[in-house]
Amino acid sequence: MVATDVLVAPAFPSNTARSGVLYPIVNSLACFNGSYPWEESRQRIGAYLMMTSMAGLGLSSALWLTAMAANPVGVAIAAGRGFEITFDGWFLASSVPEIASMSTPQGSSANVIFMGSGYLTGSEVYRCGGVVTGVFLAVYLILGTPWMLLVL
Repeated sequence: MVATDVLVAPAFPSNTARSGVLYPIVNSLACFNGSYPWEESRQRIGAYLMMTSMAGLGLSSALWLTAMAANPVGVAIAAGRGFEITFDGWFLASSVPEIASMSTPQGSSANVIFMGSGYLTGSEVYRCGGVVTGVFLAVYLILGTPWMLLVL
């Protein structure tokens, strides 16, 4: 679902439009697997699919320049201050943090499965998420900052 959202995001400059296209697909997948929103079965796979889809919307909106209406506004503000940001430059600059975000438990919504499985408590999931986020933040600062300076 996230991959589909990332692929269609450049053509849909609205989160609402993309969610209107992807929601029926996600809902059908959940219902096909016996997870209905009006029953307790929604916690089986439906909650995971919906959370993954919502997280994917945010990630795909930041990845592409044309994926959200506010992105070109930001480019116009930057252009007014003397910075030129192209479509390719936007993609290259945003790809490193996006890949890092997609691989964290929070970005991929895997924490829904971790907490729902009962193997980990809520505090353990958030503690692991904090450690993973800290590691990715360190990697981003060490590798991402020079990458941004090189691209921009």
